[in-house]
Amino acid sequence: MGFKGCDFRVYDRGAKPENAPAVKWIVFASAEDYPCELAQLEKAMKLAQNIRAVALWAVVDNDTDCTFYIINEVKP
Repeated sequence: MGFKGCDFRVYDRGAKPENAPAVKWIVFASAEDYPCELAQLEKAMKLAQNIRAVALWAVVDNDTDCTFYIINEVKP
């Protein structure tokens, strides 16, 4: 499955992807004007759990401000 579907990966400070032991966070970004399906959030959460990372959902508003949400469970 790899990292397909995530917008970017974050490693420990100073780590380089080729030398880093693991990804610390995987980030999924979306605009506030577009709906996000629960299935997408659940997929992001499962991917993060599989690689032992934290899934972050970054929502960007019209003023380009970004709000981050940690995805640890999906319950409608």
